[in-house]
Amino acid sequence: MTVKIITQVGTESVPIPPPGWGAVEKWVVEVASKLNRTYNIKVISIPSSNRTSIPNTEFVYLSRVCSLFKTLSRFEEFYIKKYFRVSPVRSYLNRKHMPSWSYTHYLKKELKRHETDLYHFHQRPDYISLTKPSKPVIIHLHNKIPGLTPNFPLFPSFFEGVDLSDIVITVSKELKNYFIDKGVERGKVKVLYNGVDMKKYRPIKKPPGLRMLFVGKLIERKGVVYLLKAFRNIRKEIPDAKLSIVGRKDEKSPYFKEIQENLMEGVELTGVVSEDELVRHYQNATLLLHPALYEAFGMTLVEAMACGTPVIATDVGGIPEVLGNEGILVKPKDSKGMARAVIRLMDNTKKYNSLTKGVRKRVEENFSWESVARKLTSIYREF
Repeated sequence: MTVKIITQVGTESVPIPPPGWGAVEKWVVEVASKLNRTYNIKVISIPSSNRTSIPNTEFVYLSRVCSLFKTLSRFEEFYIKKYFRVSPVRSYLNRKHMPSWSYTHYLKKELKRHETDLYHFHQRPDYISLTKPSKPVIIHLHNKIPGLTPNFPLFPSFFEGVDLSDIVITVSKELKNYFIDKGVERGKVKVLYNGVDMKKYRPIKKPPGLRMLFVGKLIERKGVVYLLKAFRNIRKEIPDAKLSIVGRKDEKSPYFKEIQENLMEGVELTGVVSEDELVRHYQNATLLLHPALYEAFGMTLVEAMACGTPVIATDVGGIPEVLGNEGILVKPKDSKGMARAVIRLMDNTKKYNSLTKGVRKRVEENFSWESVARKLTSIYREF
């Protein structure tokens, strides 16, 4: 079979294109813009207010009823979670790892309506088990599924969806091994790293001083509190050091309150910024610090590296694969270790200058969207 039409299927969480950040959704847009000369692309998504046009690419938006789950979540957030500190609908669906009825209902109708040669689903094998596509299927897994086990009765649709898939793609070797350990057939799994726009994310001359940067959601898994504790130690040695924390924050969450308790002079919380502003943050930063407790890949790592910004990160998940020999790894939760790594690197100008060149070269060779598109094309040609 010669593949001519490929349908990318998004999740019910974030529309394509994403209104702000959304690594999976951004992946779909970037890859479509690279593969559209070879294939006709269809993208199925929940309704999006941020429309875009890509040649040979059709965006198919499901009924607005598909946003019912998100609407219920917002309702819960305001009326239920505000007073009872629980979110029963979201908790139930997440615990069952179940998509909402409205999304799968309209998705199934669209899959029957549109001709395609290959389906490329993202993150949710459940959609495959519930819609049973009639053409070959790829499932692209971008992160771990907490609590996943084939013997746990709350996950039958996950494993059924994987079984119905012809190929399973993961974003790192570490994530590949995780799913194989959970029972996914080894021979089905292929690794495809994420990418970055090398033209948009590029180096400039950095301003003087020590300007550190963190980019990501302000959630416990990202280790922001450990970063703030490390910054406190760094300031003892480098008093004019600065730290910018860029990312979405939930000001009502207990974790954000813990972050606030550890704030000090020299720390800037920017919240969410536009992509252009984000690029400027990367370009002006002396270092990207990434204290995550787990990260399957780490898009912020390659974005910073493309801008010639060295990275000090925790030795977890797929992070060592991304950095290779062009980054510095520390133990998770080790605030003192991260502080020591920063101070030592700032005392070693030769090492720092070597990293600013090495990180950009590593991204050029391994993580450009062109490289991702070439490798993905070779996977599609297996059908």
